[in-house]
Amino acid sequence: MGYKYGVWYVYSKNVFTTKHMSHFTVACLMNKKDMYDLYYSIRDIFGYTNAVIVNCKDAKVFDSNMYKDDNNDLYSWGYEGKILHWNVLKSLLIDYECNYTDNNHTTIQYSKNKDDLDPYELDHNKSIICRLVCVDMNDDNPENWKIII
Repeated sequence: MGYKYGVWYVYSKNVFTTKHMSHFTVACLMNKKDMYDLYYSIRDIFGYTNAVIVNCKDAKVFDSNMYKDDNNDLYSWGYEGKILHWNVLKSLLIDYECNYTDNNHTTIQYSKNKDDLDPYELDHNKSIICRLVCVDMNDDNPENWKIII
């Protein structure tokens, strides 16, 4: 099933090593029309980029099925972050059929088996600039998710 369509903030692969596209999810489990409409709403207010402060000193193992309509049974670990202007971004989400979490985070590793996760902490937090994108997450394998725009 995957996570249908969504809007992300992506960042350079040089920031963290992942097998999938490095990102912070704004919204997921969307239909295609709502995904595009949300993307353009965010772009029109904030432009194509945003900053995220990432807490790399505290690696987190995230619950599977963390979104309300999520039944992927996919475990993950990563770092929590603060997306700049999150409260304003979140206020835009109420106009769309989507899932989101106030626990902004980036996933470093996904697995169907929680015991396969290998979290690690870093010595310093990071401030990163991310680019707004639309993404197709219909595949069960995060390595096959792809940016649409």
